Amino acid sequence: MVNFPMARWFLSFLVIALLALPLPLAADDCYCTGRDGEKIALGDTYCLTVNGREIMAQCVMSLNNTNWRHLHQGCAGLLS
Repeated sequence: MVNFPMARWFLSFLVIALLALPLPLAADDCYCTGRDGEKIALGDTYCLTVNGREIMAQCVMSLNNTNWRHLHQGCAGLLS
């Protein structure tokens, strides 16, 4: 037979212990990689060369992976 007060105490302890664990922050370890291997932070924009054309792209998360989102063609006058 199950001792309900003891089971309730154990479950309460388990929940508190799990809540006390630090949660990993994905954004701390996630970044995109620039053409020379530099780390580009999430949300930053960067000038990429794709098939010989320059495009402005933003570092974003998609399905738990970093990737580049195309913003517009050309990077004239913009620093990468």
